[in-house]
Amino acid sequence: EARLASGDVSGYQNRRLALEAARYAAFRLEALVARDSALRSLISLTGLADSAGTAASLQLTDTLIPAPLTLSADSLAGLALTHRPELRARRLEADAGAAEARLAAAERVPTPVLSGGYKHERQPGAGSLGGFVAGISLPLPLWDRRGGAVSAARAEARRWSADVEALERQTAREVRVAFTAHQALADELALLSAQLGSSAATARRAAEVAYREGEIGLLEWLDSVRAYQEAEASYATLWAEYIARRAALERATGAPLF
Repeated sequence: EARLASGDVSGYQNRRLALEAARYAAFRLEALVARDSALRSLISLTGLADSAGTAASLQLTDTLIPAPLTLSADSLAGLALTHRPELRARRLEADAGAAEARLAAAERVPTPVLSGGYKHERQPGAGSLGGFVAGISLPLPLWDRRGGAVSAARAEARRWSADVEALERQTAREVRVAFTAHQALADELALLSAQLGSSAATARRAAEVAYREGEIGLLEWLDSVRAYQEAEASYATLWAEYIARRAALERATGAPLF
């Protein structure tokens, strides 16, 4: 306004600056709406709706700054085969199926039954007789040897074992896919962060000083500001996607990676 009053800038340049300011104000409002929506979703997921109230009362700090991933794809696949919950549950089910198959096979062998006791008899004219008695019985499965039950139990055990092997292969494949996606984005972030940093902010401030001193025009200054803001926005978007891909890799391995 001071430069407009002094005649340093034209009315067009002043209106152009006002339009650009309104544009960035709209971007800021969209970001605030998206933030509040995400906070409300977070409150609903964590069950804090009753205690925290509205989204405005929840203050968050940025703590999701994971260190660079140093594990290889093979190491992560090994962690997944050990820690992934659904794989561990499937192995327990396979162990239970194998135990049932062994039980069914063991039931084919006859189990001897021992018996014992004391017997007392009174016979007319002969007095009374008494003593200990013992016996053993052994059922012989001549017609029913439970072959069908044993075969069914063994087949079920083999099915569970095949399911475990299939899930192990699927787990290793999912870990490698998630690892590849994670590392690809990590490389992009490394390149972009090297280009941004303090030098980019210094270049933006230099362009602002040059515009104030009349060394560059309005459009040149707006282009430099817009390029800087777009680069920062792209970096923030890529960083959020990086966090999401790290979380996907953590879900695939079943082990903490943050």
